[in-house]
Amino acid sequence: DTDIRMAGGVLHTIDFQLAPLRAGDGSITYLLPSAVDITDRKAAEQKLQESLAQLEATYVTAPVGLFLLDKQLRFIAVNRHQAGLNNKTIDEHLGKTLRDVIGEDAKQLEPHLRKVIKTAKPIDKFEFTRTDDQDPTIVRTFLASYHPLISQRGDILGVSAAMSEITDRKLAEERQKILSRELQHRVKNNLATVQAIARATGRSAKTIEEFSTRFSERLTSLARTHTLVTETGFSGADLRQIVRNEVTPYDEDLKRVYVDGPSLRLPTESALTLGMAVHELVTNAVKYGALSNVDGKVQISWTVDKEGLVLQWQESGGPEVRAPKTKGFGSQLLQKILVQQLKGDVEMDYKPQGLFAVIKVPAQSLAADVISEFIGT
Repeated sequence: DTDIRMAGGVLHTIDFQLAPLRAGDGSITYLLPSAVDITDRKAAEQKLQESLAQLEATYVTAPVGLFLLDKQLRFIAVNRHQAGLNNKTIDEHLGKTLRDVIGEDAKQLEPHLRKVIKTAKPIDKFEFTRTDDQDPTIVRTFLASYHPLISQRGDILGVSAAMSEITDRKLAEERQKILSRELQHRVKNNLATVQAIARATGRSAKTIEEFSTRFSERLTSLARTHTLVTETGFSGADLRQIVRNEVTPYDEDLKRVYVDGPSLRLPTESALTLGMAVHELVTNAVKYGALSNVDGKVQISWTVDKEGLVLQWQESGGPEVRAPKTKGFGSQLLQKILVQQLKGDVEMDYKPQGLFAVIKVPAQSLAADVISEFIGT
């Protein structure tokens, strides 16, 4: 084949041939030349080669696993992505059976692959799980599509497969389901809490105006703590921030209220309930206790150990304290609702010099990592 520039400067590819013409004694007497213009054929071949190169590059670098299996389920071809999914090199696939490459996990795939070979019908979006080769505690989820590999004559040669890992997506879907169930649970709990607040406030209020004011204050307190919880994606709220949120409306600079305790992230339910409890203690101190005059002070402190949380509330410098003759909403919440929801214990000591309250929350009502952080396990 020779490239020849023809008339007009156009380059053509010519297939030249020379054939000998022999005499009777076998000697060559003449050469018979011939020429065929194969420019179009060469162009078509070049275009085909370029297309094949592009196809091969796409196959090799595709962001999805691609592979070919023969009728004995041996790997004919495999791309980089699929080799990576199997934690092996390309060479470790070629000529090996599916079971050689992925072990016992192949058992769940083989029936589907053989069905494609037998029926010549594809199987799309087949989902399956496998344990990770390097960490058996990890379960990986894959999505695969199998199509028959058919020759030009119509013979079944094997299976063409595409595969992608959807482990992260499945985990995200599972988290979404959990969050949805958790949200439903929290909404029900919040509605129950609001109902309890309404009933208790209604029993203690003497007028509609008093009911409206007290009910609004308590809902605002619940909303403040709920905001803290939602800002962390329902992972809880820090106790110090909960206390500050309830106290600062009455002592903005914290000159009369002293807060002392370690940083402690509470689970959502515990955070909401303790937020309400602190609100009631603060409200009671503002109305009747240490914060009702200019000299009173409040000491709020807490400790955490393997048994759980112990929060102490100590008032001093306020009016002389007397135990109430009837239980108001605050006492009911501290001694009933808080105990029921957190399975804790509340001690109220109405000392003349100031109210002293101790709230105990058991470890099971706190997140496991909260306790481990303080006991070093």
